[in-house]
Amino acid sequence: MIRAFAAYQAEYARLDSLGNSEPARVRIPAGARPAVVARIRKNYALDRARYFIPLATRTNLALVQTARMWAQTVKHLDSLPQPEARAAAAAIRDELIKLSPRLMRHSGAESSYQEQAQQELTASLRSGSTDFSAEPLADAVWVKVDREIPPWLPETQPSPRRCPTGPTATGSVDRRIRRMRVTFAWNNLAIAELRDSQPPPDRPSPHSVDPGRFLSSARSPPWRPTPR
Repeated sequence: MIRAFAAYQAEYARLDSLGNSEPARVRIPAGARPAVVARIRKNYALDRARYFIPLATRTNLALVQTARMWAQTVKHLDSLPQPEARAAAAAIRDELIKLSPRLMRHSGAESSYQEQAQQELTASLRSGSTDFSAEPLADAVWVKVDREIPPWLPETQPSPRRCPTGPTATGSVDRRIRRMRVTFAWNNLAIAELRDSQPPPDRPSPHSVDPGRFLSSARSPPWRPTPR
């Protein structure tokens, strides 16, 4: 672990210096603000140096959801066989029961959750040995866009009004776009696909994993059929 993080720090420093000395490598957009330039340059180094981060790195995860979804999350954790998951469920329940006692009373382990967790674990282990490969594969991308609407609710809003202020991440869009379902997957995902920040030299930083980067819905891509 120590050697891995030492290599991470050294490679980050090398890449950060390279990004400063050879700006063309970073591909900074013309007219970018200084704060944006600094972030892009930092990410250039982080996105490449993180391949040295060990798999056992401690991770932080933040969830914002309703009390009902929290109860479901705690029930799921409590139904897992790992003692660490059940301990987490108990710790979360002790805090949330102060705010939503009625829902949290129904957050204990449940047989259907336990059975589903076991099936998912079995399927994951089988996929790891049969479907996945450590070999360099040709990239394959799978995208499914569902635009269908009920025949009795025709779309009447004109397209130019769907993004009146431009296609920004926080802008509002019309109801048809809000109802659109986009499912995507790709077959190649590096282990280092973690979002990270530069840690202090004496300790690693928290990291978070984005599972949606691999598969965004229950539908399966053509190279990974859903077992029945």
